[in-house]
Amino acid sequence: MKKTILVISVLFLAACGATRAGKNPNPIQATEKVVLLDRYHKSNLKVVKSKIEKLPSGQTEVALEMENRNNDDIPTDIQVTFLGADGFEVEKTGWMPFGFEHHDVSTFRATSLSPNAADYRITIRKPN
Repeated sequence: MKKTILVISVLFLAACGATRAGKNPNPIQATEKVVLLDRYHKSNLKVVKSKIEKLPSGQTEVALEMENRNNDDIPTDIQVTFLGADGFEVEKTGWMPFGFEHHDVSTFRATSLSPNAADYRITIRKPN
């Protein structure tokens, strides 16, 4: 009986021990400008177009047009990560609430504070 408990304990500890973190050579954020984190959003929101523009002040403005193909309005939280020319994060906004009206194309805009922003990634999630 003691051997059985000992074996079960050892197996339990081995299973709950530290594991090695894996590498993902191509994360979705590296290849996609707009990342939808929720399956519901993936099936109901469609990117119409997105663009980046350098403002006269040196800041970078991102505009995203998305179509809501659902019969209901879709509330979301949107976060924009601005990247430098080297691909590293320069700035990240907080999560901003944004609603997509039913069967309509909505435009979301965000402006960087830093003049060093050269690229962007937009992440969209279900609101908390």
